[in-house]
Amino acid sequence: MHLILSRYRPPRYQRDYVIPQRIQSVLRRIANYPLTVIAAPAGYGKTTSLLNALHTLNDPFAWYEAHRQNDSPEQFWAYVVRALQQIAPDIGQSLMDEIDKGEIDFASEHWCDHLLNDLQSYKQPLFLVIDDVQNLSHVVIYQSLKRFIRYAPECVHIVLVSRTMPPSMFTAGQGRQSTYLVTADVLRFTLPEVASFFQQRGLDLTEQSS
Repeated sequence: MHLILSRYRPPRYQRDYVIPQRIQSVLRRIANYPLTVIAAPAGYGKTTSLLNALHTLNDPFAWYEAHRQNDSPEQFWAYVVRALQQIAPDIGQSLMDEIDKGEIDFASEHWCDHLLNDLQSYKQPLFLVIDDVQNLSHVVIYQSLKRFIRYAPECVHIVLVSRTMPPSMFTAGQGRQSTYLVTADVLRFTLPEVASFFQQRGLDLTEQSS
C-alpha cells in the first residue's frame, strides 16, 4: 500500500509562536487522560498549541493527518501504524502485513489485538495524535477506533484533533477516565492575551490606538 510520508510525520514545530500560558497549561493536561478531543474551527491554533504541549511534555508522539481520500479502515489503520512506527519500528508490523494482504476484517472484535500487545510491551508513555478527524466519515473507522481506544494500554494517550465535534462515542468517556475536551472557548485568546501577543511582536495595542 502506497502511503504519503508527510501524512504520518508531525508538522513543523514553530518555536517562536506565542502561546498564552493559560492555553499551554490546559494542553499539558493531555498527559492525565487516555483520550483528548480538541475541537475548534480553523485558525484557533490547535496544531501549534498541541505541538507546543507535546514538545514540553517530552514524551514520544506519533502524528497522522487524516485526508478524505484515505477514508477507509485499511488506509486509516495503515497510516496509524506507520505513524507509530516512527517511534518504534516494530509496533504494529504484523497488523501492517495483514493489511497489505487484505486479510483484516475491521468490523471484527479482535483485529487490533496484535497492535495493542505491541503497544503494551512498549511500556513508556506515548501519544498518538489523529489530526483533521473531520475528514473521516466511514462508520467502521469510528467503530474500530472506539474499540482501540477502549483497550489501549495505560501508557498510550490518544488525541483527536478536529474542526468539528467528533461523534459522541468519543466525547462521553472511555472507561478509564472521562474524555478531556478542549474546545474553541478554551483556545480563544482573551483580550489581555491578544494585547500580549502583539506586544511581543513590538506592537502596543492601547485604547488610543484601537
